[in-house]
Order: sequence, then structure tokens, then C-alpha cells
Amino acid sequence: MESQGRVDDGRPAEETDDSNQSDVSPCLRVVTSSADETQRLGFTLGRLLHPNDLILLRGPLGAGKTCMVQGIARGYGYTGRVISPSFTLANVYELPGGRPPLYHLDLWRIKNPVEALGLGLEEYLAGRGPCVIEWPEVAETVLPRDYLLVRIEPKGDTREIEICAVGERPRALLDGLRASLATTMQPGGPHAPRD
Repeated sequence: MESQGRVDDGRPAEETDDSNQSDVSPCLRVVTSSADETQRLGFTLGRLLHPNDLILLRGPLGAGKTCMVQGIARGYGYTGRVISPSFTLANVYELPGGRPPLYHLDLWRIKNPVEALGLGLEEYLAGRGPCVIEWPEVAETVLPRDYLLVRIEPKGDTREIEICAVGERPRALLDGLRASLATTMQPGGPHAPRD
């Protein structure tokens, strides 16, 4: 990432479901200053994904959720076009060599959990590959309890990205992301920790 990228991994999640508070690990905070930086962060995360990992992406329209998914897909090994499935509701990105596919869902048009289940949400979540869901809020009551939550908040020309883990595997994924980002840290350079 460019010199504007910063990481702060010492703050616990603020917006957690009370029933999951004991399962929430500290969050990772990253500030990106371009779409390319957001994609590179996603790329780093995508390289760490395993089958059945679940990533939930939250943020307002135009925050950069699909941009993040583009990076995740590239890091996971998909080389084709990645677009938001706002109208199709789900895209399946098939990988060569029999590797598990990446599932990309967009629940923006869904009105309730029953409708989400009607589109086959359970089949994607139980599929062979990892799943990334944009606009997951509408289906929270039917989603698995282990997930990596990525909140993207536009702030002028930058994006404040907070990544929080709920559950054992997501915590391992978050720790792996921290370690991967730490290897690219240089004093005063990219990903310098925030004070």
C-alpha cells in the first residue's frame, strides 16, 4: 500500500452483538487512500482464505465493498472479472485445477432472512469454498456465528477499514492477516501503526 496506509490492531470491536461479545477478538484497523490500496488489502486477505471461511462486508453505497471483493478474489486465485452481484444476487468464481470456488453474494435487494434463504444462501454457506457477502445485515439471524466482519467507512479520499473476527477460525484468519501486513511494514512507511 502507499505511504498513507496505516494499521491499528489494538482496539476491540465497538459494535458487537451482546451474545457474541466474549468471542470477538480485537479488531484490525487499516486506512487506505485509493481503490488500489483497498484491493491490495483484499488481495492479502484473499491469499489466506480457506473453504468455508465467511467474510461479511458492511459499508454505505460506494464505500468500496466490491473493490475489496475484487482484491479478495485475486488473492484467492481468481483471474476473471469480478463485479457486484446486485441484480443476480450471487456470483460463483470458479478456479482452475479443481480448487474450491469463491462465492460472492450481494443481499442489498433482499428484504428479510426468509428471502435470503430462498435465494439459496444456505447452499452457498455450505459450499466447497469461502463466501463473501455484501450487505449481510438483512440475513444476520440466519448466518453462521463464525465470520470475519469488514466495515468500510469512506472519509473523504480515504477508507477506514475495520476488520473484526468472531469465532476461532476467523480469529486465526485475522491473525494471519496481521502477520502478512506486518511483513510489509517499514518504519514510517506503508502500514505504519496509528498512534
